[in-house]
Amino acid sequence: MNPVALRALTLTSIAIGLTACPGPRVGGEVDAGAGTGPLATFTRVQAEVLSLSCASTSCHAGNPPPVAPMSLEPGLSHAGLVGVPSSQAPALLRVAPGAPDQSYLLLKLRGQAATVGGAATRMPLGQDPLSEPALELVQRWIERGAPDD
Repeated sequence: MNPVALRALTLTSIAIGLTACPGPRVGGEVDAGAGTGPLATFTRVQAEVLSLSCASTSCHAGNPPPVAPMSLEPGLSHAGLVGVPSSQAPALLRVAPGAPDQSYLLLKLRGQAATVGGAATRMPLGQDPLSEPALELVQRWIERGAPDD
């Protein structure tokens, strides 16, 4: 087979192989909650959202934090979020596993907490809003049942 034909055959094989893939993977798992994208784990939520935007020295850091009702530092945040009633809207859990629309954390991050009787301040306070991919990561993790993974 000549080199041009071999290259065309190789590129065609690669293209066919890529279209057969079920979606992007991380650690060999596909996020069943979203259908595409890397698996939404708590490890990612902690590293990509909470540690970067929330667990600062003036907000959700320390045990207890100086001004916030809970610490969002690694090792403390999951227990302070999942299944715990919100202090601002006690009828809702901070994170209701499997129910992002009923999770006060996501409402605070989206700036929608006032719609359920909570404080109108969007989090992270005094910073730019989280990006849509960051919000989707939190939402997909909650949809998965908010596991501590």
